[in-house]
Formats: sequence, structure tokens, C-alpha cells
Amino acid sequence: MNSTIVIGGSMAGMLAARVLSETFDRVTILERDVISGDLEGRPGVPQARHLHALLPRGRRILEHWFPGITSEFQTAGAEILDVANESHGSRRKVGACDSTRNLKRCRRRATCWIGSCEGG
Repeated sequence: MNSTIVIGGSMAGMLAARVLSETFDRVTILERDVISGDLEGRPGVPQARHLHALLPRGRRILEHWFPGITSEFQTAGAEILDVANESHGSRRKVGACDSTRNLKRCRRRATCWIGSCEGG
């Protein structure tokens, strides 16, 4: 059996672990904080209360590795915005851009909570 270790259970660590699971029989994530299973922040993520955005390419990558995660983000309260057409200060006219150019925004604690629930 071959195995590997990922240091850190952030979204990046979870994504790295998911990708590595295609190659390794066992992937262990080392995380210093306790993952409580709720939307509360944790000591190692002081920026959890800040708003975070996920651009379209990142969302497509996450959806590839974690099917259904977009719906889970929305269930947890994330908003989908059409950046080109709905942003304040946009110089484009409404409808001028492809509406698939959107992002998701929510508190980091929600993205980390959803990510930690993926794959068990």
C-alpha cells in the first residue's frame, strides 16, 4: 500500500488530498485544529469571517473533483453573482457579457466546512 500526507486541512489541502487520492491508496491530512463539523471558525483560520470569492475556473475545478459542491455552497448561503453584469462600477452594459462568468461568495468558514465534509 502506498500512502502520502497532506499538511493542512484548508480548501487547498482538501483539494490536494482529493487529487492525490487518485494515485495513492491512502491520503492522510494533518490539521492542527479540530474540525468541529459546523460553520464556526477555527483558531488556524483567523480570516474565516471575511468574505471570499471563487472565480468560475476555480468553481469548475472544485465541481470536477467534488461533484455537487456548487449546490452545497448555495445551501450554506453562498451567492452566485454575474460579475460582468451585476457588479457596481461595471463599465459594461447589462447583458453585454456571458452570464456564465460568475463567482461565488461566502464566508471562508462555510467553504472550509463544506470542503471538510466532502469525501467523508
